[in-house]
Amino acid sequence: MLMSIIFNPIMAMLYLAHLAVNIALLFLLVRLILTWRRFAWLVPLGKVGEPMTTAMTTAIGARLRRRLRGRKLSERGKLLICTTLLSLADLCLVTLAGAMQ
Repeated sequence: MLMSIIFNPIMAMLYLAHLAVNIALLFLLVRLILTWRRFAWLVPLGKVGEPMTTAMTTAIGARLRRRLRGRKLSERGKLLICTTLLSLADLCLVTLAGAMQ
């Protein structure tokens, strides 16, 4: 009884974090596709996720600029790095949730 009181909210938070990461991944992938080609049906979805993806790529770009000693990374490079990092975070969340069951 006590274990389920502690366990259920933790699992709910892990699930919500997993859902948020997947939504962010969707917007990043849409923006990545739109950097290569213009699909009319993807443009509205890209506009919705643009503030979030811009904030993420700006943060990644600022962090990497310090590491790369002033060299700038392209927009596609920033998007690919953000997508990779979020995919790893998603994998960690799924592994953690699976280990807790």
